[in-house]
Amino acid sequence: NGIGTEKDFNYSFLYYLHAAKNGSAVAQYAVGKFYSDEEFAPGSICPVNFYTGHLWFERAAEHGYSSAMFEMGFDFYHGKGAVFDLDKALFWYEKAAEKGNVAAMFNTALFYHGNEGIIYEDANKAGYWFNQAAQKGDKEAQKALSYYKYSSFSNKWKKID
Repeated sequence: NGIGTEKDFNYSFLYYLHAAKNGSAVAQYAVGKFYSDEEFAPGSICPVNFYTGHLWFERAAEHGYSSAMFEMGFDFYHGKGAVFDLDKALFWYEKAAEKGNVAAMFNTALFYHGNEGIIYEDANKAGYWFNQAAQKGDKEAQKALSYYKYSSFSNKWKKID
């Protein structure tokens, strides 16, 4: 971040890599970001390699780091660094949501809402996760709750007319 020193992504990467190899979940996540996000550390010595980034996210996720769990869901959903797999995407999004990750709460709600043809429709779970994310201040979840209403008769979410 350049606090108290000159900003240097190369040194940053090397220090994170050292800490990651020593088991720090936060550092494992950061190393995953270096490998997976072209904008995370522009000009660093770390080449973009989505597969390697995914492996570092997996290590951090196994340590319970919710941001890495979210990235695992993202990777499986988009087939980025991992094989496209909706079951695994939902698994990781939901694990991250259960740990309090707001973005994962919203994405989990979308899965259960049946967004974009996804077949995991469960109105109760969708409502639960939309509400959880909305209560934590997620604007998209708040918008979704104002756009849809739950019909207890059909157990579905329907657009508000």
